[in-house]
Amino acid sequence: MSTTLAFVRMLGALLKAPVLGERIVPIVADEARTFGMANLFHKYGIYSPQGQLYMPEDNDSIVSYREAHDG
Repeated sequence: MSTTLAFVRMLGALLKAPVLGERIVPIVADEARTFGMANLFHKYGIYSPQGQLYMPEDNDSIVSYREAHDG
């Protein structure tokens, strides 16, 4: 297993933790999708104070990119 995959799995488990999950705010580069984080973006969203201001190219895909106030 690569260290990147291990990190993504660990981060996903921490985000699911009832006590800890809502306190975690991952700050990652735009390239995070190439590191296997696309599923996390789909499930938890990406924080943006303005919300999503555009329609992403992958809007129709299963793991679409979305930004939200509560992301």
